[in-house]
Amino acid sequence: MNLVKDKLGLGPGTQFNFYKYSTQLEKFVGFDQAFVMSQLSDRDLFKLLKGAAQNSNYAVTPTVVGIFLQFKVVQRMDRRSRKNPPPIASSPYFRVPLYTARKSSNDRSQHELLYHLSKNNSGAFVYYACPFLFDKSKLYSPADLSQLRMATLSSCPSDYTDNDKHFIFYDSPLSQPVWKSEPVNGEAISADSMARQVATYIKEVSPEQSVSTLRNMLDRMAEEVQGLPEKSEAVTSLFADALTVISVNTSSGYGV
Repeated sequence: MNLVKDKLGLGPGTQFNFYKYSTQLEKFVGFDQAFVMSQLSDRDLFKLLKGAAQNSNYAVTPTVVGIFLQFKVVQRMDRRSRKNPPPIASSPYFRVPLYTARKSSNDRSQHELLYHLSKNNSGAFVYYACPFLFDKSKLYSPADLSQLRMATLSSCPSDYTDNDKHFIFYDSPLSQPVWKSEPVNGEAISADSMARQVATYIKEVSPEQSVSTLRNMLDRMAEEVQGLPEKSEAVTSLFADALTVISVNTSSGYGV
C-alpha cells in the first residue's frame, strides 16, 4: 500500500484507506493512512460504494480500485526435468503450483475464479504474487519487494479445467513466466510496476467510473459463487484472501 501511495504523490487533505476481508470476522477490515482499524460488513461496504456512486460532488467521491494478489509458494528446483517447457533451461529453475483442482464437478477452482475475474472485468488488477524467498531467516528481515514477482492473470492462456496439474515456471527470478502444461509465455512485473499501474489507473479514472467498475466486479464475484455447494465459506474465501480494496479521496490533486 505504501508503494501505491508513493506513486500517487498524495497531497495534504487526502484520505487513503484500504480494506481487507476477514473470514474470521466475516467483515471487511479497513485501515486509514495512520493504520487505524475499522470494521465494515460486506453490506456496509456495498452501501458505502453505492452512496459514493450516487454522490455528484467530485470532491467527496472516493476513487476506488480492487486489487487481487493471490500469494503462491515458489519452489526452487535444483534438478532439471525432461518435462520442463523448452524455455526453462537453467538449474536451478523455479516452479509455482497452481490450485486448479475442483472439490466437486459443480465447484470451481481458485484458478478458475481468478482467471475469469481477470478476463471478464476491465479495470481488474489480478496477479499471482510469487515471492522468491527460500531462507526462513529472511522472514524476520525488512521486506524486500524486489524479490516479489507478479504474474499477470491476463497473460494466462486458460482456466485449466482439465483436472491436470499446472504450474508457472521461471527460468530465473527475473525472467518472464511460462504457463504450463502446454507452454505459453506469460508476463510478470515487479511490485513497483504494479503500484505504478494502480496509481495511473486511480489518477486517470473518474471516481464515479471507478466505483461502478468495482461494484460490477464484486457483483460478478457474487454471481460466480451462486449455486455452488460451499459458496458461503470455501469459495468466497478464495476471493477474500486475494482482494484488497483501495479508496482514495483527494481535494488537492495528485503529485507527478
